[in-house]
Amino acid sequence: MFRGAVTRLLSVFLSKYIKGFETKNVDFSLSGELVLKELELNSAVLDFVPLPLNFYHGSVGQLKLQIPWSSLGSKPTVINLESLLLLIGPQTEATKDTLK
Repeated sequence: MFRGAVTRLLSVFLSKYIKGFETKNVDFSLSGELVLKELELNSAVLDFVPLPLNFYHGSVGQLKLQIPWSSLGSKPTVINLESLLLLIGPQTEATKDTLK
């Protein structure tokens, strides 16, 4: 039940960036560790990058967050990203027309 609630909450925030976000992709503990596995990325992951790039495919093998809830001010939050794949290319006039 708690796992489903956490997954729904994460889905609200991450659905713009991750395709098909499901419960099976989430593992977490109350001690502050959150692991997201086998994620397929949407093109929105590059929306904040002001470069002329086309997004073709993206995936993440594992994203691990370690959040020290009891000592947020004194210990760092650690983000570990494994197996990142981004297939991108330069945006040309031809690709702009194709993507419309």
